[in-house]
Amino acid sequence: MTDSSRGLLARGRLLACVVALGLSASAHAVDVLTQHYDNARSGLNAGETRLTTANVSAKGFGKLFTHQVDGQVYAQPLYVARLSVAGKGTRNVVFVATQADTVYAFDADNARGSNAQPLWQASLVDAAHGAAPGATAVPVTELGVNAQGQALCTDIAPQIGVTGTPVIDRASGTLYVEAKSKEGGAIVHRLHALDISTGLEKPGSPVAIPGALPMPQPFDPLWHMNRPALLLDHQTVYVAFGTHCDGLEQHPYRGWMFSFDARTLAAKAFIPMTTGQANAGSIWMSGAGPAADAQGQVYAVTGDGDFDGVHNLGDSVVKLNGSTLALTDLFSPADNAALDAVDSDLGSGGTLLLPDQPGANPRLLVQATKDGRIYLLNRDHLGGFCATCTPVQALPKGTLGAATPPGFPQDWSGLFGLPSYWNQKLYFWGVKDVLKVFTLNNGLLDPTPQKGTTTYGYPGANLSISANGRSNGIVWAIKPAFGSDGALQAWDATTLNLLYSSDQQAGDEMGPSVKFSTPVVANGKVFVGGGDRLTVYGRRFKLFGVWYPLY
Repeated sequence: MTDSSRGLLARGRLLACVVALGLSASAHAVDVLTQHYDNARSGLNAGETRLTTANVSAKGFGKLFTHQVDGQVYAQPLYVARLSVAGKGTRNVVFVATQADTVYAFDADNARGSNAQPLWQASLVDAAHGAAPGATAVPVTELGVNAQGQALCTDIAPQIGVTGTPVIDRASGTLYVEAKSKEGGAIVHRLHALDISTGLEKPGSPVAIPGALPMPQPFDPLWHMNRPALLLDHQTVYVAFGTHCDGLEQHPYRGWMFSFDARTLAAKAFIPMTTGQANAGSIWMSGAGPAADAQGQVYAVTGDGDFDGVHNLGDSVVKLNGSTLALTDLFSPADNAALDAVDSDLGSGGTLLLPDQPGANPRLLVQATKDGRIYLLNRDHLGGFCATCTPVQALPKGTLGAATPPGFPQDWSGLFGLPSYWNQKLYFWGVKDVLKVFTLNNGLLDPTPQKGTTTYGYPGANLSISANGRSNGIVWAIKPAFGSDGALQAWDATTLNLLYSSDQQAGDEMGPSVKFSTPVVANGKVFVGGGDRLTVYGRRFKLFGVWYPLY
């Protein structure tokens, strides 16, 4: 045997050993089945044992591989460990949905050999997935063009397909995803239930939204969009809608919440956020999903719109009965009409439900706003219209967001998305602001935050935190740079020191970024969706001049 043959054999044995160790350890990996990790929308993976503040650095951490996809990835990737994939064996799998109405299942650990291709992919605009012949994702030009034939709406371009993050039921092996399509001149919304092993539709899937529901108010499928992530709770799938697109609101629209039986996809209930001649009240939350508590109550936040506290619920945190979607409680600030007048949505981000806290109000939720306020609200009594009520705590306008982005209204300086929670601390990254960390003491926030030193532009960042229990906390963020490459960055969650930045390491570029993107940490890997690809980062080692994943 030649020296080169011995080297190849040794390399092969080493790689096989490393892969075997990785698969063994992944038996206890944390799945990521929903947006921001859980139904509380905490943004925390507290079971990450492989990535630490010591080993996340340019020396041994970086880009492992990419997968090109057929459209923009606005939906957060999801992750299932040790999944039996039809015809492919047991794999760690990452799921990606695109604006081209395609869902992909990729091997999460490498892209070598046959893994360069998807384990499966499903086009939600083909006949096998319920679409009519010739169906496509919706061209953005459907929302209007100028005299030169250019699209008037470019919030998401050039097409709109899957925008809201899907949700996975691991027990039944089902991925639920909402898709928007153009079929024979009509615009259609469907809820799909896909088998996570094959990508095939489950029995009874898909179903149209709103379908044959007796809608008391108009639901215009062109102008309505499922921007929020889907929620799965108590065998019910919740799908929320707002409008599309900012600046073109002459069309009638309103926020909606629908619920479906997770086993059959039968429609269960619905609620409009505004009724009659009233308008708006979108549920969009910068892609955050409705939250749910252990009692099956569902929480969401609306954007600008009419408000009367009964039927019209613009600029409100709403609490809904999970079974009937009946309104059971709400909070709306005293100046909601002023917020509406300057497009300063209370609902530019979603709610985060805190673990029970000491103090007089143990069951709290956190809500941050487009004008930079932070509210702590009592989930058992949100407060109603707050002309006279007192929230548990209200940090003032400008608490988040240090400057006004050029060309934006004055009040657009706060948070777009969600904070994240770890070790009695809340982490926020607002517009034109630094990372800010507020400590919880006896159910109240210390109003003086710990601050980072790096400023992000619009729209700030949706954060993920990985930790091993109460140690090795890492804040993961995507530094925005629309029209060019963004950057994946990792920050020590205790010191706020920078550990890693993909734009400081040759070959680690993540590619073009999209609004409100959230990095996902699972089983020693970090998954980032972008303009045309999924990029995967992790620990790595160099062998014979080639980088390999370190499992």
